[in-house]
Amino acid sequence: MNNQEIRFRILKLLYDNEEEQPSEFVGPDKLEELGLEHNKLLANVTYLEEKGYIELFKGFGAHFNGARITAYGKDLVEDESSLRQEFPTVQFIIQHGQVNIANQNSQNVQTTVNITNYDQIFREVETLDNAGEIKPHVEALRNEDSKPENERDSNVITKSWKFIKENASSIVPLVEPVVRRLLGL
Repeated sequence: MNNQEIRFRILKLLYDNEEEQPSEFVGPDKLEELGLEHNKLLANVTYLEEKGYIELFKGFGAHFNGARITAYGKDLVEDESSLRQEFPTVQFIIQHGQVNIANQNSQNVQTTVNITNYDQIFREVETLDNAGEIKPHVEALRNEDSKPENERDSNVITKSWKFIKENASSIVPLVEPVVRRLLGL
């Protein structure tokens, strides 16, 4: 595993943690579950901090006591072109709204990050007066997104998209890229 792949895996772990437990630091013990030598982990965590992708919590006498992803790091993980630019030696495969990284070692492990941030879309929906009407349509899009491409129902996608455009114009910029991807536009 090269340093770029290590860095992506660290970012992925911190990204997932942020989605589950916002603003919580991940301890070194959790990062060590990636199976890296301590010096290799420390060198790559330090690099990511210097790039601004992660924030380290440093205690007295320790290299670091915890790490968490920054907003800049989250943006990187969620943007395919930025990922390819920052990690040129890592092979990313884009499928069904997710970025996959194929590990070339004998374990053939894959790490997945969902590009579509439905949490953000749902947060925006909650601010709408008609949130109760809009939410099922966003949920329908998310359900179709979770299906294999050949099993998606374009009628469901199109109906939901039409309803959202007509009744929730403020979230259209967030939802349009999802719909375009789902419909292959």
